[in-house]
Amino acid sequence: MGNKFDRISKSRPLIVDFIGGALNHRLNFGGGIGQDLAKAVGIKSGIRPEIIDATAGLGRDSFIMASLGSKITLIERSQIMHDLLADGMKKASNAGGRTSEIISRMRLIYGDAIELIPQMSTDVIYIDPMHPLRQKSALVKLEMRQIRSLVGEDIDQIELLEFDDVSNDQRQVIYNQRNEILEADSIRDVITHIRRDVVNDIYSGFIPPQSMEEQWDIDGLQQYIENEFNTPAPIQDWLDTDSSLHEETLKDKVISVVQQTYDDKCERLSDSLVEIEKQVMLQVLDMQWKDHLLNMDHLRQGIGLRAYAQKNPKQEYKRESFELFQSMLQTIKEETIRIVARVEPVSEEQMAAMEAERRRKMEAEMKMVHADSAQLTSGNEEPEKDENTFVRQDKKVGRNEPCPCGSGKKYKQCHGKL
Repeated sequence: MGNKFDRISKSRPLIVDFIGGALNHRLNFGGGIGQDLAKAVGIKSGIRPEIIDATAGLGRDSFIMASLGSKITLIERSQIMHDLLADGMKKASNAGGRTSEIISRMRLIYGDAIELIPQMSTDVIYIDPMHPLRQKSALVKLEMRQIRSLVGEDIDQIELLEFDDVSNDQRQVIYNQRNEILEADSIRDVITHIRRDVVNDIYSGFIPPQSMEEQWDIDGLQQYIENEFNTPAPIQDWLDTDSSLHEETLKDKVISVVQQTYDDKCERLSDSLVEIEKQVMLQVLDMQWKDHLLNMDHLRQGIGLRAYAQKNPKQEYKRESFELFQSMLQTIKEETIRIVARVEPVSEEQMAAMEAERRRKMEAEMKMVHADSAQLTSGNEEPEKDENTFVRQDKKVGRNEPCPCGSGKKYKQCHGKL
């Protein structure tokens, strides 16, 4: 004789119902976009993100999110649960009305979310395992026990979070850095530290570490320093006049000269440069972060192809996303230092001159427009007649009138025939 669970499960088979029952009550009285589920996935007024439900289960949360206007992709790796969902969605679609409309925003895919998600593009990945691991044997609901008996333990549910964790970790780093910039009164020390790192990296690109002097690109380094950092750097003259300079001491001298040029600018511009530094770094950070998110989206869409090379897509995604992130951070440093080195605030006199020039150009353009309009609208002279213009002497014959030739036929059927 079976236990109580076996007897109940036989009398109450597991079904997916999107039409009635508790789900219908939740649909009508769940709270709309104010409910916790909507807040968790970012559904709010005017915003309806596309969502992947990586752990579809009975599809109830997906149905509620779809009822709020979002397009949902349900992923289910259990064939039995997939078939139950497909049957429930088919019945709901045939029911018509609002239920059918909601189901039209739901798409069901059979497969493993860990393998499918890297190949898909979406706004939100929703993960809510239907039967998480527990230390105790007691289960909350009969349905959860039935699902576990059908599909087994969800032993790899944590792996579903790893793809999203990569972006979340990077996002946390960027947001923390951005908040520090906003809260700081001055980021002069940060700029100084970044400048030293940037110049050091650039120096190593033109003068490789532990290299022979024949391998040094002195002209390239000198031109780069002058163009990008707005700093005169006669490096070749330094080497010709100072025999004690070698790879490390020359690097220190280059860094010192670039820093001294910027210090002179700080003294000249005083406090105005403090705010410029913050604004420049924030703008560069925001622009590079947007580009990075786009690159991450492209990487996610194509990462599944790594499997053809016998590589683990998940590990490749982590490695390549880390490389993209490191490249973005380096670009932020270089762009920030380059811009603050070249930026020059505009004085009040220059602003006044620019405004006067703008007004002068605008007035000149307006005069040209008015002159053209006057020529078009003057029209006092009658237009010249073309000597070749045909002028009818006799009355025009209507197509339904008798033909002037006297045939008795209508003009359109005689000489006026087309």
